[in-house]
Amino acid sequence: MKTHFLILVISAVLSLACGAAETNGFLVIEISRYAYGTTDGKAAEPEIKQSYKIPLTAEFLSNFKTPTNDHSKGNGFCCVSRFEKPQDAGFMWWLEKTTNHRWYAHMWASLSNPSVTEGVTLKNLDDLDMSYEKSYVDAPKGMNVGGVNISFSAKYVSNEEMLRKDFVPTAAVKKADQSYLFQGDTLTNCPILLNGLFQ
Repeated sequence: MKTHFLILVISAVLSLACGAAETNGFLVIEISRYAYGTTDGKAAEPEIKQSYKIPLTAEFLSNFKTPTNDHSKGNGFCCVSRFEKPQDAGFMWWLEKTTNHRWYAHMWASLSNPSVTEGVTLKNLDDLDMSYEKSYVDAPKGMNVGGVNISFSAKYVSNEEMLRKDFVPTAAVKKADQSYLFQGDTLTNCPILLNGLFQ
């Protein structure tokens, strides 16, 4: 019985190691929302925080195309996140290859006409470490809070570092033809949703 259990454990570890070896690391996206103050004196809503990972497999990286014009389909990768409840904010994050074969990442906190954006150009993806924060001093109508802080970060995590982390679910990712590159992990009652697609 002990031998059988040991074989199962070794198989699981080898499976994890092999899966990690097929990637060039991971993109890890973390989204959080913190409400403060209330309009009726009750306790503020608890902080919401969620992370997702995107494996940097050869297939994932092969979907990036050096742009020939601003409207070429499949040039870049877009991550869209939103809060399921309450629906008061969302983030978009864009990653593309430039004409001189560098990486350009861009993020903003609104789906239309962002007032503030964050962008960075990198030689290598393993240098990626960026974040964005937005505060709503007056909370959206119908919310029983005085204000809301939302933040979004994107960073590179190596295979070795990922093995030391607690479970981070894989995000769903679609290719430009709308077929799935990664189906993603199913999370029940998750307050923060994130999807990725090449476009």
